[in-house]
Amino acid sequence: MKFVRYILPAILLLFVLSGGFVFAQGLGDPCVGGECDSGLTCSTSNECLAELPEGPQSAGQVLQVIERIGSWVFAFFLAISIIFLIWGAFEFVTGTGDPQKVSAAKQRLIYAVIGISLALLANAVPAVLRSIII
Repeated sequence: MKFVRYILPAILLLFVLSGGFVFAQGLGDPCVGGECDSGLTCSTSNECLAELPEGPQSAGQVLQVIERIGSWVFAFFLAISIIFLIWGAFEFVTGTGDPQKVSAAKQRLIYAVIGISLALLANAVPAVLRSIII
């Protein structure tokens, strides 16, 4: 039972997190005739290297990246909060006066409100940073 509960999710998490390294194994192959396959560039040591994209070069570009991250966090927290809100409301209605079920439903509703607050906070962070930076 411990395998299914603890070890299997840990193995799956490590598998997912190591996915980028599995695909990067083809890098470092020797250059043939000064050129590499699939758009890679040759280094001075005659190995194929991937070109790294340039990062944001100005404050406006940094704010755009932060806005994208904030919108993803907003959507994630809002979706999870709505699930908890529906789950808590369903348990509250079907609790039939049982104090434990009603208490658990109230806790879920509180968690949903906290999640919505965090989502709104994540949506407000780019505006606050914009007023500080610019």
